[in-house]
Amino acid sequence: MIRFAVVEDNAECQRTLVSYIRDFCAGREAYECAVFDDGADFLAAAPEVDILFLDIVMARTNGVEVARRVRKRDDSVVIVFVTEAVQYALEGYSVHALDFLVKPLYYTSFCTTVQRVLDVLKKRVPNMLRIDY
Repeated sequence: MIRFAVVEDNAECQRTLVSYIRDFCAGREAYECAVFDDGADFLAAAPEVDILFLDIVMARTNGVEVARRVRKRDDSVVIVFVTEAVQYALEGYSVHALDFLVKPLYYTSFCTTVQRVLDVLKKRVPNMLRIDY
């Protein structure tokens, strides 16, 4: 099961991301998706996630700061920034963001990014051999 978190203060963008996640995973991946309106709420809840869609510009705690705090406790979370503020792209490299989605969001670019993320996650899972007696 893939655990997603969407941290986005724009309700329309939240709905779009959740819809895209649902559509992408339908029939191919089991998933959970937690949604947060603000980075501070996400940090307080501290959910375990595999993929974090993170807005950069938010009122209380910006996405880059959230990513820094996430990295201090978990370096395996795949971070994808979702933003209109492309000027912050360089800061994303300091927290090892895998990719950026630029608003307005388009399903084709979302799918390309999520497939790339899944490829990264699948490489992390060791190959196992099951033997039944």
